[in-house]
Amino acid sequence: MDREPKSWITKFLEIAIMFAIAAYLIRLGVCFLSQVWPAIVIIVTLILTGIVAYRLWKKKNDTKW
Repeated sequence: MDREPKSWITKFLEIAIMFAIAAYLIRLGVCFLSQVWPAIVIIVTLILTGIVAYRLWKKKNDTKW
């Protein structure tokens, strides 16, 4: 397998293709998050409420030796 140096146009095209793929994936991720953000907010709210309720219950029912 020969390791010949790549020409500058090949390097430029590879960088351009990688940039285009990265931009597309970022856009796809933002679109996905914009579709599911209400569910994420509800889940996070429920988790935080559960943590606060558990900490309050634990503080109330904690017996010291």
